[in-house]
Amino acid sequence: MTFACLTAAPSRIRAKRAAATILTAFAIVAERGAMAASEAGRAVGTLSISTDPAGADVFVDGRPVGQAPTEVRTVTVGSHRVRVVKPGFLENARVVDVAAARPTAVRVTLTRAATESREGAGQVISGSKPKGSLLSNKWLWIGAAGAGGAAAALLASSAKENLTPVIGSVNVVPNSGLQGATVISFTAVGVRDPESAPITFTWDFGDGTTGSGEATTHVYNVARTFNASVSVSDGKNTAVSNGSVTIVSLTGAWRGSNAAYSLTLTHAGSVVSATWDDVTGGLSRRWSGNGAVTPPRNLALTLTPVLNANGPLSISATLDSTGNILTGSVTGFSSPFNLDVRR
Repeated sequence: MTFACLTAAPSRIRAKRAAATILTAFAIVAERGAMAASEAGRAVGTLSISTDPAGADVFVDGRPVGQAPTEVRTVTVGSHRVRVVKPGFLENARVVDVAAARPTAVRVTLTRAATESREGAGQVISGSKPKGSLLSNKWLWIGAAGAGGAAAALLASSAKENLTPVIGSVNVVPNSGLQGATVISFTAVGVRDPESAPITFTWDFGDGTTGSGEATTHVYNVARTFNASVSVSDGKNTAVSNGSVTIVSLTGAWRGSNAAYSLTLTHAGSVVSATWDDVTGGLSRRWSGNGAVTPPRNLALTLTPVLNANGPLSISATLDSTGNILTGSVTGFSSPFNLDVRR
């Protein structure tokens, strides 16, 4: 029996010393808070305390102030210890800075106590404190062992809330293009992470394809207006921003503005099939063939005679910014011919 008592004594002594260290830390914080309040000319503020679940007993600097949720008015400016206690939950405490002329809100989510290993355990959470304070910007936890004896530990770790990355905008250049040809550039502008954490970029071009990187490019093979989006993630939170681009197709009937002819085009992906009908001078001539579009908004066709025509035609044209005018050159006629068709 004497040996058992001697063995348990050092454990109790260590627990008492740890508890004394913790109480000393809170005393230092409270003293510095009181000094700050005195220097501020006894200015006061309002302290609002709520808990989840509600109904916890609330103490400010060791003085009971009611049950949460509660509001304490005329609290001196500076650091104050807020403690909340509710049966069946770990005890929580927080050192809070109270500012003058504006309310300070404290919300505590209580942790349900375990039935055995956490019996008698407590949790202390510190909030923001004056510069240079002993417990500045740290979370604290105090635990007492349950079954085998009493011990205390003081652990500190950073407890900043992770903030979402910021995106300024999505830059799209150009904001319109030719199907299967125009290379559209996308850039996420003004991106930053508040904690300077590594971030990743994921693009959704709106046509079922994706990309990556802060800046990327894409060629659309279908004509319509697309809403492209970028997701910027730091691994925990994600921010999203959008940009739009309009893609046009050459499919349709194009009529000559400088002579009596027409060009009928069918555009699929980057491939274009064409029929040229020429009724200049009362003649009815036709050529047909195919070709392709190339960046940024160009068209090249090779047509062969189909009706009342002699020799092939080669067409080189460029689509204007409106998407409704094709201009270029035609070779194969007896003299050079300028292409100018509109729809």
